[in-house]
Amino acid sequence: MLAVVVSDCYLIYWAGVLAKRSWQHAIRGDTALPRVSLLVISTGAIERVLASITNIIRVTVTVLPDRTEELLSEWGFALAYLASFYVAVGAALSVIAHGFHLVNTHRRLGPLWRELTRMAPQVVLPPPKTRLPVSAVVFRATRRKIEIVESLFRLSLDADRAEAISGSTWPEAELGSAVAYGLVRLQRPADGRVLAGKVLPLARTRREETAQLLAIANGYCRVLSSSRHRLAGLPLGKVH
Repeated sequence: MLAVVVSDCYLIYWAGVLAKRSWQHAIRGDTALPRVSLLVISTGAIERVLASITNIIRVTVTVLPDRTEELLSEWGFALAYLASFYVAVGAALSVIAHGFHLVNTHRRLGPLWRELTRMAPQVVLPPPKTRLPVSAVVFRATRRKIEIVESLFRLSLDADRAEAISGSTWPEAELGSAVAYGLVRLQRPADGRVLAGKVLPLARTRREETAQLLAIANGYCRVLSSSRHRLAGLPLGKVH
C-alpha cells in the first residue's frame, strides 16, 4: 500500500507540473493548433491527478463499502485511461503543429533565400542524405535559415543605409526592402560598407531568430509584390 501511495503522490506532483506548464504556454501561444495541443495535454495531466487521488483514497480508506470501492476503482481506471489518451493526442497534435510550422517557414523564406543565395552561392550547403520524410523536412527548414543568416554576414550595404535601417522601427522589414531594391551586394565591409547581418539586433533564442528572418522575408516580398502591381497597371509599351 505504501508503494502505491508514494507512486501516486509522485504522479500527482509531475502531472500537476505538466498541467501548469502546458496551460501557461497555451495561453501565451499565438497560433491555434499548438495552443489546442497544449490544452489537450493539460487536460490529460489534470485527469491523471484525479486518477491518482482516486487511487490513494481507494487504498488508504479501509472503511469504504464494497460498492464504493468498486466505483472508485472504475473511476480511477477510466480517468487514467482518459489521461493517457489526452496526453497522446496532445503530443501528436504538437508534432503535427511543429511540422506545419517548419513547412510554412520553409515556404515563406523561399523568395528571400533564392535571392540571397544567388548573390552568395558559396553559402549553399549540400543536400541531406536522409530519406526519412520527417528528417528531410526538418533539415530543409533548418538549412534554409542557416544559409540566409550566413549570406547576410557575407553581403554588405552602404554605412548610411545600414545606420538608417538600424535606427528604424522595423529594421528587419527595412533590410528586406534593401535586398529587394538591390542595395545589398557581395562586397567586403570596407570603404564605408557594413555587413548586412550586423544591422539587426541580436536574436537571443531560435524563436526570435526565426521571427527576424520571416520579417526580413516579408519586407522583401512586400517590395516585390508592390513592384509587380505597379508594372501590371502600366499600359503596354510603357514597361521598360
